Amino acid sequence: MAANTNPIYSKSGLVGTVTVPQAAGANTKSDGTGTIATDMWLAASPAADGSWLDRIRFSHGNNTVGEASGANVYRLYLSTKNAGATAPADTKLIKEIASPTQNSDHATVPTNFIEEPLGFVLPSGMYLLVSIHANTSAHASLHIVTFGGNY
Repeated sequence: MAANTNPIYSKSGLVGTVTVPQAAGANTKSDGTGTIATDMWLAASPAADGSWLDRIRFSHGNNTVGEASGANVYRLYLSTKNAGATAPADTKLIKEIASPTQNSDHATVPTNFIEEPLGFVLPSGMYLLVSIHANTSAHASLHIVTFGGNY
């Protein structure tokens, strides 16, 4: 590790973004089995010297006024994969987050984002993946933003 070693500070910001599309596939397994960009999504990739992950934010989007998102469970994984199929040998569950039903794209009631602290180093060669337990609706999407810093 060539940069910022005593104490360790990040050199640049990390903002990872991904959108789980409308009517996206659910992943009802929590063992790490899935396919990235089908039922698992890449939320953060580290810099060459690793990255600090501070927090992750989930927010609902919709193109139909007032449609409910449905309750869900979001799962976070550490993985050595950033594309293709994942398996329990390379992808480990680190956190589950409960999400209540919310009405998105509403004229008078805003949606509330869900923000969870992370607080760990993502080493080079490891990736943060996200899955959702239930399908998004035909008109809803889920926006995921990861905040941190690159070493």
